[in-house]
Amino acid sequence: LSIAPGGAWVIDCLQRMLGDLRDIDTAFDLKLADWRLAMTYLDEAGIRTPGLRILEVGTGWYAALPLAFSLAGAESVRTYDISRHLNERLTLLMTARLEKHLPMIAQASGRSPVEVERDYARLRGARTLEALLKSARVVYAAPADAAATDLPAGSIDLACSISVLEHVLPA
Repeated sequence: LSIAPGGAWVIDCLQRMLGDLRDIDTAFDLKLADWRLAMTYLDEAGIRTPGLRILEVGTGWYAALPLAFSLAGAESVRTYDISRHLNERLTLLMTARLEKHLPMIAQASGRSPVEVERDYARLRGARTLEALLKSARVVYAAPADAAATDLPAGSIDLACSISVLEHVLPA
């Protein structure tokens, strides 16, 4: 659908009627549960988030993972979507919903709750998507191909993607 005229709009409508966006609070919480699981794997590998430069593939409709990584102390997050889906209203709603997850984010990242709450207050002060992403040290690229970023070698410490591979063509 994304290559058809108006296809992105159709995908958005289908997501709101039949997909993850029909129960947005549950979708937000599930995305944060996915992030928490990823953090468990990173912890087992001895990788701590504070100071990391992260690349995410597949931002989606709201920037849950980039914002969670930002609150976990990442130096920066670059996030890529092949089609632009990021929605200001949903991202701002998700940012408000993050408040209930702050203790988990602090625990998972090894940051103090005070640091995470301070950074969260800064994010909550943003009134637009652009201001929010800037405050969170997130660079969003769409439409863009994460396989062709032109980033210099060594400029990313961690690449991640959740719920994206099922959308990638095998070739």
